[in-house]
Amino acid sequence: MLQCSAEGFDIFVEEVFPTLLAGGCIDMVPKQVLLSEETLRRVVKEDAVTHLTVSTSLFHAVSDFSLPGLRTVITGGEKLKKPQYERFQRKHPDTCIFNTYGPTETTVIASLHKCELNEGRDLPIGKPIHGTSIYVAKGVQLCPVGVAGEVYIGGAGVSPGYLGAEANNEAFQKDLSDGSRYMFRTGDLARWLPDGNLEFVSRVGKGQVKIRGFRVEIGDVTRTLLEAEGLNDCYVLPVTRTSDGDSSEMALVAFIVMDEGHPGTESDALARLRRYAASKLPAYMVPSSFIPMERLPLTAFGKIDERSLKDIYSHTLQTRQNATLETHRGEALSAGRTDAEREMLCIWQDVLGVEDIGIDDNFFELGGTSFQALQVATRAKGAFEVMELFQTPTIRELMGSSAAQLSYLVPLRRPSRPRKLAFCLPGFGGNARALGEAADGIFSADAAVFGLRPKGMVNVAADPPLEDLDDMIRHTTSVIQQAIADSGLDPENITLLGYSAGTLLALGVADALKTAVTKVVLVAPGSPTYLPADNVAQKTESMYQDIRYTSLLLSLFLQPQDQDVIGLAESIQTKADLMKVLSHAGIDAATVEPLLPYFAARYKTQKDLNIGELTCGSRADILVVKCEGDDYTGFDQLVAKNGLKVQTQWCPRDHFEVLTAPSEEWQQVRSFLSPAAPAALGSSAASLLSEDGPYLWGGVPEERARPSFAQPWSQTSRIR
Repeated sequence: MLQCSAEGFDIFVEEVFPTLLAGGCIDMVPKQVLLSEETLRRVVKEDAVTHLTVSTSLFHAVSDFSLPGLRTVITGGEKLKKPQYERFQRKHPDTCIFNTYGPTETTVIASLHKCELNEGRDLPIGKPIHGTSIYVAKGVQLCPVGVAGEVYIGGAGVSPGYLGAEANNEAFQKDLSDGSRYMFRTGDLARWLPDGNLEFVSRVGKGQVKIRGFRVEIGDVTRTLLEAEGLNDCYVLPVTRTSDGDSSEMALVAFIVMDEGHPGTESDALARLRRYAASKLPAYMVPSSFIPMERLPLTAFGKIDERSLKDIYSHTLQTRQNATLETHRGEALSAGRTDAEREMLCIWQDVLGVEDIGIDDNFFELGGTSFQALQVATRAKGAFEVMELFQTPTIRELMGSSAAQLSYLVPLRRPSRPRKLAFCLPGFGGNARALGEAADGIFSADAAVFGLRPKGMVNVAADPPLEDLDDMIRHTTSVIQQAIADSGLDPENITLLGYSAGTLLALGVADALKTAVTKVVLVAPGSPTYLPADNVAQKTESMYQDIRYTSLLLSLFLQPQDQDVIGLAESIQTKADLMKVLSHAGIDAATVEPLLPYFAARYKTQKDLNIGELTCGSRADILVVKCEGDDYTGFDQLVAKNGLKVQTQWCPRDHFEVLTAPSEEWQQVRSFLSPAAPAALGSSAASLLSEDGPYLWGGVPEERARPSFAQPWSQTSRIR
């Protein structure tokens, strides 16, 4: 056993005592040996080292090393990244690699998993070791398979508590299965997988941050970046940035280690990575800065040194800004050549708070964040999409590449050889890209997926919004028909996905396209309970006195499940009141104001609708995903009146959280869309999954099928 951990680190216990008890030898070396491939390979060969225990960060650092002779590698302490594991495993096919988990308070490890190539998206942390119990719970309720909760560990290895610490009562509690022992509350989030393994999600409150009001899982950003070609390692860190005056915002910074021999210059590689991130992630999830490094810094305990990374970020940001200013002192600025470029320079100067800007300066090297990119795109009033700024971050490139005409199609996925088409219709907010994550989880890899941008969403003056639902259906149908014709794909195998208010539009388009639409997925077609009921008496003097309208607006920019949206809406009488409420929440008025004409028109399309009386003659197969806490009275009346072929799936997430559900939670929707799925399921239909799986189909009456929030997604199937 190669022993290189500090005596105060719990891995020291794992390295030393099991080895001695098994009659093995310990080869004690300084940790620096692990950072040199040549030195480590020599030590492994000359000392006949067969076993190695390292922290996850150290394992990532040595994943490109070639170390013949190793039989076993044990790693743990942080989330094991799949690309690094696979690189090491392919170089060492005969080496067993164990991914372990366990805080110091539970005596080194509590679970372990023998890794295999071609596993799922994330590598699990395994099953409890002998004499150990692991519980996953939310509050006082145990979580079922697939639902993330906090990890509690019980068993023989759990400490009775911290010496003289006041936090013992919270951290150490009576074991659920053995009241004479303690269990430890880890502060980690994880979920059970169907095969009995545990999948680590994040630290409570650490793996998730809010960027402009959106919840962002840092692990999702990291995982996406690691799939980029030429990237060896990556660590995404949230930082607080001051933009102007005393205002500040949260931003993401990606520290990256490129593969040796990557094509082109470092600048080219960074530009490719930024374009890749912009094509795969919503704008608010794209890191504001990408900082290249030779290797990621580690602490004395072998974990990522976040303090050093923050210092590196601050230094890099200042260096880039100083370099830009120095360049401008030495030569004339590349001023705008056209009115459009000069106007864009003014917008950049105002948003970034930087005066000396030329049309060849990189927006992000000037300190621009993803939020500021959105501000620029909004104030440009349709000149370009925010994604274009990520892909072409200088004014010269940006104004040269912007589309000459507005497009209503927003590409969410473009496979190289698509075989079918899918179209996503957003809710009241009109943000088609907000459906991107759900679309990735729902549609197969061979589907070309497009979001539909409503009229008036980008440029109200040039493209006024529609105020009638029938007009919206006709316009959207026309856009989709043209897209089908241009694609050259099967025009009789189209799938529609509608979300929230977009579900009515999806049903109308499915009716208009007749047999071209074979399947429709409707996500959250009900009304959230944290909005006023449809029959709430409306004030008529101004739209800003209409509580339901202002509640809808607030729900788009705030986190409605965490705030009293109705109470805030009742305080609003004017547009100025609305802007004041949003400003207190950190939302910039310049981002919201250009969208208000669209929101007002969109509200008029649904304000006086009696949903239960609408007519829809579509014969497509329809799957409805109903969210916890929504009111489906009107929608259920619509289904019953028109005799639609509907299957229903209940989801324990709320109206907004459903869009960020992980891929595995969309499994039943993918089964519904697969060619092998039955057209309709009655009470005698066969289960699409094994009966012991996390999601079950069956003929359960709907009034009994609605689960509690802690239960897994369950399904009911009825033809109505």
